[in-house]
Amino acid sequence: MPEETSAHAATVRDALSRNVVVDVLSRVGYMFSRFFVPPFILARISLEAYGLWSTSFILVSYIGVSTLGISNVYIKYVAQHSARREYQQANALLSTGVFLTLPICFLLFAALWLAWPFLATLLHIPSHLMGDAHEVILSVVATFLASICLSVFHDVLVGVQRTALVQYIWTACYIVETALIFLLVGMGRGVRGLAEAYVARTALEIVLSMPAAFRVIPWLRISWRRFSREALHTLFFFGGVVQIQSLLAIFLD
Repeated sequence: MPEETSAHAATVRDALSRNVVVDVLSRVGYMFSRFFVPPFILARISLEAYGLWSTSFILVSYIGVSTLGISNVYIKYVAQHSARREYQQANALLSTGVFLTLPICFLLFAALWLAWPFLATLLHIPSHLMGDAHEVILSVVATFLASICLSVFHDVLVGVQRTALVQYIWTACYIVETALIFLLVGMGRGVRGLAEAYVARTALEIVLSMPAAFRVIPWLRISWRRFSREALHTLFFFGGVVQIQSLLAIFLD
């Protein structure tokens, strides 16, 4: 028994060490890629257009407040339920989260779509950037909301401590995004090229995370039939605390 415990402890230490190394290398690679991107972009688009790109992510931060707590709930409770082998509870939580965020995110995007004329006036968008602004802001927000709905596959991998796999996927995605930025902006797509690269990166992350989650987590099941009131209470209670913290962080920023 002591030998088994020792072997398990060694396996856990090895996994943690591997996860940390992969995480550090991935972040260093991302920082390196970001070092070259802004000068390349600013040499090819105006400061007004780049300001539009920054504004789209300010809007994302506010719109995403309604769903920001969901990922933290997934990670915390999946780790807890997985350790206790409470797979039914984990699947109920994940399924409830997916089928709760889908209509919320759809309604948020519909509200943005309908409010676009008012929003464009409020942001004082120049007339020559109006077409770019419409495509960039709506596509970025739609992509972000889709990633919120489907973040369950990324977050469940984090929850079961498959951090290295998550970092491999993230690295592949930001490499693709960086290549597309150089390609599309270099071709003259401007700020629209930035939005298209972001959409491609997010879509790729979802496409890679979904099969990876089902492959490495044999108990994973997502279905509307698993929607649970108990899980809904957990999502609102713990997720609400995280949302309040996020609101305070955005306000301070």
